Amino acid sequence: MTGLKPQRAPQETSDDEVVSTQQGTNNPLPALNALNAELAALCDEGALNENELRAVTSLVAYVAYTQETSEDTVLASLTTEFGVDDVKSLPSDDYEDAVRFLVDFRFNELMN
Repeated sequence: MTGLKPQRAPQETSDDEVVSTQQGTNNPLPALNALNAELAALCDEGALNENELRAVTSLVAYVAYTQETSEDTVLASLTTEFGVDDVKSLPSDDYEDAVRFLVDFRFNELMN
């Protein structure tokens, strides 16, 4: 059996034709762009996963307890160090560095 042959030759399309086609009423492109934006927001790729978030928040609680300070103080130091508004916004790529930061965290040295 031979390979499949195209039934018609490919057509050349100018940039103007592409733009005018995209501006038509049957254009799915805006809907696809909106869907992609919504999916990206839902997935929030790069953020800490559930296990990483649990580990970081547990470590924050442990550090606060052992150094006799509040969890809010430790969280504020962590989020400031990594330039995020909330620990949930911490990128997964920074997980190991965040753990190191918390393990090395010394509240007394911070205040002096």
